[in-house]
Amino acid sequence: MLYGAELSFAHQNAKDFVLEKKWENLTYSMRRLLAIGIVHTLVQGFSGKKTASTAEEISEYIGAPIKSVKDVISDLVEAGLVSEVKKPGKKGIVYQPGRDPEEITIKTVMDILERRGRKEPSSSLSPVLGKISRKLATLDELIENSEVNVKLKDL
Repeated sequence: MLYGAELSFAHQNAKDFVLEKKWENLTYSMRRLLAIGIVHTLVQGFSGKKTASTAEEISEYIGAPIKSVKDVISDLVEAGLVSEVKKPGKKGIVYQPGRDPEEITIKTVMDILERRGRKEPSSSLSPVLGKISRKLATLDELIENSEVNVKLKDL
């Protein structure tokens, strides 16, 4: 009897398992894409006056495994870009933008992911790293001011 239940579970969840395997050990660029997709979904829902979304709803909408979605949502909550909300009538936690959707651009999400963690003071950088840091700051500014850096609500 137990074997039959396990076999049934495996058969019903085979598609999810294969999808999870494909999404293991995400590259930085895939985590960034997933994060932008998650925040975009929340901003669109929030701007459309829909209710906040569960991780499962987000996962289904963007076509990514729940484990990966929850992992990235955790980073976004920690960074303050996404807020957790306990809503009456909804089971579990729901999510909504943690900032004004008018201020959230593609670059906003990228910056938050890149700048998570401890930041060393720039005064302690070697001349080589200082030069590279200045070039990266210039590149950041170009991206920030680029016409492709749209607000997620307009995407």
